[in-house]
Amino acid sequence: MTAVEVSLLGGFEVRLDGLAVPRAAWHRRPAAALVKLLALAPRRERHRERVIDALWPDRSVAEAGPRLHKAAHYARRALGPDSVALHNDVVALFPDRPVDVDTARFEALASEALGRGDPASAEAAIEAYRGALLPEDPYEPWTHDARDRLAALHLRLLRQAGRHAELVELEPTDVDAHLALVRQLVARGDRRAALRQYSRMERVLRSELGAGPSDEAVALRDSLLAPEVAGLDFPVCVADTPGAAEAPDGGGRRAEAVTAALRGEEALRGGDTDSADREFARAADLCREIGAATEEAHCLQRLAQVRLARGDRASANHLLRRALPLARWSEASPHLLPRVYAAMVTAAADDAAARAVLDAATATLAGTDRCPFCDELLRPV
Repeated sequence: MTAVEVSLLGGFEVRLDGLAVPRAAWHRRPAAALVKLLALAPRRERHRERVIDALWPDRSVAEAGPRLHKAAHYARRALGPDSVALHNDVVALFPDRPVDVDTARFEALASEALGRGDPASAEAAIEAYRGALLPEDPYEPWTHDARDRLAALHLRLLRQAGRHAELVELEPTDVDAHLALVRQLVARGDRRAALRQYSRMERVLRSELGAGPSDEAVALRDSLLAPEVAGLDFPVCVADTPGAAEAPDGGGRRAEAVTAALRGEEALRGGDTDSADREFARAADLCREIGAATEEAHCLQRLAQVRLARGDRASANHLLRRALPLARWSEASPHLLPRVYAAMVTAAADDAAARAVLDAATATLAGTDRCPFCDELLRPV
């Protein structure tokens, strides 16, 4: 007996004894549509009038009857004489032999996995989901309910398997998935990526739903702000302590600026963003007064990160626009430019603006000496 396999997920294909039926065999669209419709049906059969309603909704039963017989004829030419049967007002696909339909197999695996509730079972079911149902037929009304049902099952399985990155790609406004992904990144020790993921969630919510993060989300963000808030887990390089190499042994405003910047870092490590804001602002002002552009750029960038952490995106953008030209012409530009641009990505109003900043950074940094540690900050998350 010929083995029959019907694929509907990710695209339509029928295999007979392991060999795919050529695409040319489906040059009659109604024949292919009839096979797809029957493959989706319980027991692969439908009442004749329901088939007509689905495939020829604007035709009467009398008008559509000949069309149904013609579609069945061409389906038999592609699949064999026993493939489509019309009997007692019932239309059936391969009524006398077993057929492996990928949608039915996926639903069975999904039901079992969701019943068990463990990630391993979910992973096995996800493997059976090769893509959306019949992507070549996106506007056929008879596909809509099944497509939505299967996609919803797939999302539930992704959640059960902990594949939150894929989940937010498919459902950008799924707050639970975003927060779970943030927690995953924190658990891996990548707080920078966690904060950027939070920022991405915030942009999506504001652009798509016109709403801000929930109290739970804000609380999670706040928990990331101490002690490694605002990038203190960034790779360490020589730019981490502005002006330290040039600081004089004694007093003076440069020493005051360096001291204020170091106090800002210390306050940040303790989760005291008020003190960090005050110290970085003082350090930036002192650096501007004495013409220490490199140190001023660094302090402005750090102050912008503090403002971002406190939700003041407009102020952060203003500070970063001040820092950018200073960083560009600084002797420490291989360190400062990637840091300023990375903060500008976080401060961007939406994904399009963030992409524009990344494009500008790529163009500006092309062909320049680049610090591999600081450059890592611009790696897309």
